[in-house]
Amino acid sequence: MIYSSAKFNLFLKQALIMAICCLISIDCKAVNVNNESDREAIISERYRKFYNDKSYDPRRVINLKGYYDSDHNSHDYYFRAGYRGSSYKIVNNFSLTHESKYSNKTINKKTYRLKKAEEYDLKLASKIRVKDQKNYIALYNRTLYDEYSKYYRDLQSAIGLGRYFYNQSVSLDLSIGYRDVKNFGHAVNFIPSFRVNYKINNDLRIVQRAYLYMDYKSIDNEISTRFIQRISDKLSFEIAHLFEQRKYKSTKKGRVNQVKRRVTIGLNYMF
Repeated sequence: MIYSSAKFNLFLKQALIMAICCLISIDCKAVNVNNESDREAIISERYRKFYNDKSYDPRRVINLKGYYDSDHNSHDYYFRAGYRGSSYKIVNNFSLTHESKYSNKTINKKTYRLKKAEEYDLKLASKIRVKDQKNYIALYNRTLYDEYSKYYRDLQSAIGLGRYFYNQSVSLDLSIGYRDVKNFGHAVNFIPSFRVNYKINNDLRIVQRAYLYMDYKSIDNEISTRFIQRISDKLSFEIAHLFEQRKYKSTKKGRVNQVKRRVTIGLNYMF
């Protein structure tokens, strides 16, 4: 089916109105253990685009990073390995992080090294084109393990179905996620998200991302919008607005409605 520009614009307006109505009407009942980075991780890799031409060779990037940090009473080890690949059919992202933390304790003039943390963090994210269509499947999994922590084991997965428009300048998707944290319980969540990276004209571009994170405990929504105006070949002006709202009910404080807004204005100079 072929959609005209006017019909698609009407569809976008209706979708935005429905999203706003959801934000107003949905209520929530309990504390959400997710933080902002947990929610961001599930949808952040989906802005990466497929190659438009099957003949392009896949692009692959591997990165390694690590450090050792010490002072008079502690020692930290950190290592990270990452992989990113893009092609016509699939976009993959993989990372493995390992971090160990030690503290020194002196007993009877003898110094002992005590381990405080031994964390392993594995992340896998994929975006798969469905045949030669504009539809795609999004997959995400994170496995976090640290036997010295309170959570001990944290497993988080999500699967979503999406569609892109205007040569991948606009994308919409809906994910269903599941999280199981030992000693904290489990939860099912729903995450509709919306992304725009649209060139209005040769000098003006809009970049927008919005998502709704819903489960039986809470509702979180975030909308970020950036307008980038090119002044010359080397200079551009940017204004960005971020809105985030979290609504949940705490057993001690009662109902909590947190709102965060940030406006950023800047100049970018390229040389």
